[in-house]
Amino acid sequence: MLDDAPISVDTAAVLAHYERVADTIAAFFYGTPIITLFEPDVDGDPVIRVGQLHHPVPEHIPKMSVTTRSGMHEYIGLTPDSLLWRVHQGAIGFESWTPSPINPLAVRFARLIISARGNATITMLRAAAHAAHAALQRYAIDAIVVRDGRSIALFIPFEDTPDYDTVRAWLHTVMVDVQQREPALFETAHLVPPDRIHISAQSDAPGHGSALPYTLRAESGFAMVTPCTWAELDMTPWPTWTMEHASERLATGDIFASEIMRIGFQYFASITTHASVRSREVPAPITASDSVAPFELQPRSDVITVAFDILADGKPRTVDEILAEAVTRDLLPHDERKKYVYATLKAYVEKMIARGMRPVIVQDPDRRFRSNHPADDLPDPKPARAYTAPTDVIAQLTAAASGIDPDAFEIAVCAAFASLGFAAQHIGGNAHPDGTLDALLGVLGYRVMLECKLNTTPLVRPDIAEAAKYREQYGAQHAIMVANSYAAERETLTECETHHVSLWTTADLTRVLMIGVDAFEMRPLFAPGLAANALTDLEWSRAHGPRKRLAVICDALREAGWAAQVLAADYHAPSDAPLLTEDAAIMLVDQTLAVYGSHTACTRYEIRDAFRYLSSPRVQEATWTSDDRVAIVIRSQA
Repeated sequence: MLDDAPISVDTAAVLAHYERVADTIAAFFYGTPIITLFEPDVDGDPVIRVGQLHHPVPEHIPKMSVTTRSGMHEYIGLTPDSLLWRVHQGAIGFESWTPSPINPLAVRFARLIISARGNATITMLRAAAHAAHAALQRYAIDAIVVRDGRSIALFIPFEDTPDYDTVRAWLHTVMVDVQQREPALFETAHLVPPDRIHISAQSDAPGHGSALPYTLRAESGFAMVTPCTWAELDMTPWPTWTMEHASERLATGDIFASEIMRIGFQYFASITTHASVRSREVPAPITASDSVAPFELQPRSDVITVAFDILADGKPRTVDEILAEAVTRDLLPHDERKKYVYATLKAYVEKMIARGMRPVIVQDPDRRFRSNHPADDLPDPKPARAYTAPTDVIAQLTAAASGIDPDAFEIAVCAAFASLGFAAQHIGGNAHPDGTLDALLGVLGYRVMLECKLNTTPLVRPDIAEAAKYREQYGAQHAIMVANSYAAERETLTECETHHVSLWTTADLTRVLMIGVDAFEMRPLFAPGLAANALTDLEWSRAHGPRKRLAVICDALREAGWAAQVLAADYHAPSDAPLLTEDAAIMLVDQTLAVYGSHTACTRYEIRDAFRYLSSPRVQEATWTSDDRVAIVIRSQA
């Protein structure tokens, strides 16, 4: 029916828009089940929403089975190709419940939809969005603003993919909090009172949906669903970016991606922790009487406290260095006197020693002060690495893939692999490979030959042998071909097996850039065949493979080990307490996992890995009972 439906819009203009934004949308929603919006057959009717599949789709269009409240249904998975295929059919917009790309029943982005009803004003809509944002921040949770006509969607990213029922229950708590704090803004029931703001989490359920960023709406001159910053939310006048002018907005960059990077990693599991310690009362405003009165000299105890805080890193400092750092960190006033600070610290050390007490600060013969521990001349450890997707590299790749310059495409592909840790060399030209990729892994290093094909339509019968042609000459172990898309042909896959070539699309490479895969983890992706299949396996392994098993076994050891220690304290003196050895740990962990419905036993090697991890100086959640490292004790309650 939809193929033959009359379309009054400029389909070419809609297609041009989605050709610009398809890769941008797929960067964060790749594989997400989508609901497609078509223009109604009759003016004035609501748009036609098509989610569940009732007809066959082309082989290159991914689909997935999802269990919703009405049963099991098939949906199209979001890829650049599937978006453009739907647009060719007459699609205008796209919605989703934005789940995890590997589990359509788990949340990747929760959403609160805030809408102006009746005569409610844009000013009221902005105030409602800020009120909802404040409510989220009381849980230490942040959100991305996405404007959608007279509605605002707050996209709330979660890394730990919680289930929808739990998230929706929490969102209802947030909504009640907002409505109670701002009764003059929000409805209390449907259109009651009238001309108010409506807030909803109805779309946070499998099978439901809200508009995806950068998609179009059939209303308001085909307005683009537009991410913006919180500062932009208060702009006056409030610009509306339509399909006609969307390129101007997109030229400023991917705001959704930059907001994701601003927020960083955010976990739903952290909400209960923050909720238990954060007050739900509206904080009282700070008055002038609450501020600290100015002074000329800090009390001596404050100077000592400040010095100890600065010296806590173990590095000795002169009094000049202590004072300069204290002023920089706003711990002491800028006019504090060096002689006073020096005299205070020296007098403190002398008095503590004279009283037979241990000072927390001591002075070395070179007159520098340090914490009363052995000097630490090691540099500070770097914080735990958090991967940030290289948006500039992704933008370069996206632009080159949609252009007409093969050299620019080859250079962009090399740049993408270079950002993932490869030494990428672009060669190009006739009778030469397009490039080489060297994995900088020491004795585990390897080389990949690179062949690029810039195409605008699916590549039919590509010359697979060409990709492998220079492998032996350049001493490479793998060969890959990168193109925008390929025709689904069994012969092509057979050729890949024959010549040991891996087929990559720009979408595959973008997906790798988004999730951050290093050269070691990437090697299986260079196996003969479609890289997309190996990438799906990699993502599954990340979520459900050895990393998860070790984490679950450590959790079980913490829980069961601590419970056993508490029980043993009632029956045994410490010297007679049972030991948590490898054998005891295997039994405890297997029993704990069985309680949670798991029938996969742990191995001795996994227990050893868990012992090493929990007792490491970086983690310190367990400790060895003796130097022979036969048994551990859990240091605190899980």
